[in-house]
Amino acid sequence: MLNDLFPHPLVARTGRIQQWIKEPEGRLPVSCTVFVVEDSIEGENGIEASWRFVSHALRFGAGVAVHLSKIRPNGHTNEKGLVASGPVSFGKVYSALNETLRRGGVYKNGACVLHLDLDHDDILEYITTPREELAWVKRCVDLTPEMWENTPHKEALLHGIKSGDIWLNKIKYQYGKRIYSNVCL
Repeated sequence: MLNDLFPHPLVARTGRIQQWIKEPEGRLPVSCTVFVVEDSIEGENGIEASWRFVSHALRFGAGVAVHLSKIRPNGHTNEKGLVASGPVSFGKVYSALNETLRRGGVYKNGACVLHLDLDHDDILEYITTPREELAWVKRCVDLTPEMWENTPHKEALLHGIKSGDIWLNKIKYQYGKRIYSNVCL
């Protein structure tokens, strides 16, 4: 049954894969997944869907890279007249979710890493938010060399890196399409 999932001799049936074959209710055989959050509460890739995705992944031992750069900046009003609270406000929800799942059940090793592009309007708030407010998530800033050269926030970013609160990830493209990294630090 589950052994049929890996019939190819090149698929290594060791570690997490072998454990999952024996116990499919346990840890997932992947180490990190990606969710790119759209600027909408509802929908297949909306904010609420990302909470369900993150919850499932963390409960079964996978890490999750959550890309928040498509969420409107704090205070931005859309065409419906709705005012955005920004990616940092939702980051606090991911942090609370991770804390609750880790403390309320069996610790499964999953990490939740929030990603925000360096050119997002809320990047300074994201970089300088105190660790206590985002204690159960890690923060990664996605950038290109051009973004680095043009940012007015180098000093704050370097301080965040030195304190261990911020990690960097280079934005990459393949065939003109962005590849969203699954950096789970």
